Amino acid sequence: ELLGKLSGRAAQGLSAGIFTARIGYKAMELSRPLPRLEHKRSLLKETANSIARKIASRTSLKRNQLHRTEADRLLNSEQVGEALPWLEKLNKHQTLTGFEEFKQQIASHHTDKEIMTLYADSLLVSQDQQAKKLINRFATESGLLVALSPLALVDMMAVLWRGTKLIEQIGRIYGIGFGYASRIKLYRLLVKQVLFVGSAELVSDLAATALSAELLGKLSGRAAQGLSAGIFTARIGYKAMELSRPLPRLEHKRGLLKETANSIARKIASRTSDKETENTK
Repeated sequence: ELLGKLSGRAAQGLSAGIFTARIGYKAMELSRPLPRLEHKRSLLKETANSIARKIASRTSLKRNQLHRTEADRLLNSEQVGEALPWLEKLNKHQTLTGFEEFKQQIASHHTDKEIMTLYADSLLVSQDQQAKKLINRFATESGLLVALSPLALVDMMAVLWRGTKLIEQIGRIYGIGFGYASRIKLYRLLVKQVLFVGSAELVSDLAATALSAELLGKLSGRAAQGLSAGIFTARIGYKAMELSRPLPRLEHKRGLLKETANSIARKIASRTSDKETENTK
């Protein structure tokens, strides 16, 4: 399965990696105090599989970036005949649900722009809905975790872990694995979230423009920190979504964040209100 994802330069890279590993294990065997290196074959196999997965991940991301560049051109093209082959190539890597039914809607006179618009309004919508639902769930859970728990350090570690899981799951929805550069970019955002999740300035910057005064008035202290954690988780999710989508633009991202932020705030306000009521009984 892994070998099927590699071709050309990627396969050459795998060969170079395996060759380097063989030299390394031979040197290890010759330099050890004991004469035999047990399970050398399985060690080499494990290393080869690890190299192949990393190369496949990098080439998958590069392929996705090339797809996005081509998609941007096709979205503005009045020509005929290039969009469907692009989508067929994409379908080989993503296995789009309902692709055959989609093809039946296309006529010979449809321009590339019209076909790409139809794709964005049909097949891609299903993937986007899955990603949005996932982001809302993770963001709300992160927000409630921080808002309702007294253990700040444990909360932040849990939010960090959940952020990494969110990134991975969004990549799987769109059929790609994130390469090294994109992982680093997203993980930097994640670290920033953990470091600044309790900052009043960030709550103000991110939430004040998105939330109603009525909702903000119901949040204070730990609840506001929970809101901050939830909003940052959502931002990371939408950034991951933007990087992994086949089409280059994520429309209405600010509106999506506002909708998620309001949902988080309402749930935190409701849960903290319920908790306060229980404590007064």
